[in-house]
Amino acid sequence: VNTLAQNTKKGFKSVINKINNFSPNILLSDINHKFLVEYKDHLKGLGNSDVTVNKDLKRLKTLMKIAETNGDVSEEDYAFKNFKLKEENPELTNSDVVEPHELEILEKKYADYVEPEKSIHTYNNEERRARKAEGFLNPGEKRTLKRFLFSCYTGLRFSDTCKLKKTEHIKQTQVNNYQTKESRMAYYVEIQMDKTGNTVTIPLPEKALALLNENENDLVFAPITNQKINEHLKTIAEKTGIKKLLTFHVARHTFGTMGALAGVNEKARQQLLGHKNSTLTKRYTHFTSNQLFHEMDKIYKTVMDKPYPKGQELNLETIKEFIPLLQELKPEMLDQVKGIIKLLGGKAA
Repeated sequence: VNTLAQNTKKGFKSVINKINNFSPNILLSDINHKFLVEYKDHLKGLGNSDVTVNKDLKRLKTLMKIAETNGDVSEEDYAFKNFKLKEENPELTNSDVVEPHELEILEKKYADYVEPEKSIHTYNNEERRARKAEGFLNPGEKRTLKRFLFSCYTGLRFSDTCKLKKTEHIKQTQVNNYQTKESRMAYYVEIQMDKTGNTVTIPLPEKALALLNENENDLVFAPITNQKINEHLKTIAEKTGIKKLLTFHVARHTFGTMGALAGVNEKARQQLLGHKNSTLTKRYTHFTSNQLFHEMDKIYKTVMDKPYPKGQELNLETIKEFIPLLQELKPEMLDQVKGIIKLLGGKAA
């Protein structure tokens, strides 16, 4: 166990604490199939996403496997023997990423922040309701959104943003463009990732730099708990009308997807995200709904949006040739033909 990464140990301790809260003084021998089913329902009942529940159960499975290896649990009593965990689908949906138009909504909400006239803690219930009705963020939500946007721009995990310091991790270098013979000074983050121990170098775009310059002390972001962050992200989603569960995992997936949309090659995205292999990087790349429309535009322009070659224009005589064939079709087949005509841009259907 001493060879495990610090963040992995934290994850195991978190699972143990959750189990103790669910069932105090439980023994390893008490963890059976029935317990796992009830514990899973308990986690979901707390509002955890399927991803979070599955992650906790996987950690518990690892702990139980260690216990079996050490002889603390017999092979017959191994609870996960007949308990199947949901396999993660590498082809994640757009619910796992903030799409470009949603990112703009979040940026605007941050830019339009209105400072309370007095301390938010002194507001009475009526004043709180009025501010909420206006959709204004409170100061804590603003700080959370600032951190979330920074993660969308850089791909940093929440744990890494907690230790990010200007003097230690924000650096400057001269970048030379050998094609244009131009050079400029650029800022970047260089940090050892808390989860993997890998050191990553992440160039900082102007939007990310603007967020850095708002803080006066050395810590880029004010200390906050993961639980409070998630509370803020939930209310931010409500106030922006984004119908998604916003998490820092989503922010990290957003960074990977935006990189792919911008044409950043897979090897570079792998290095920016701090992944050890490209398979994991692919899981952080999604097709956004907008991208699907853009891809359909390519199909339309290539295949459908072309004029008939000269001498092959459709005329009334050509259409008449199809009438006998259409009359012989069954109703369901005729509906399919109508659908094809509509797809090709015809108005006859």
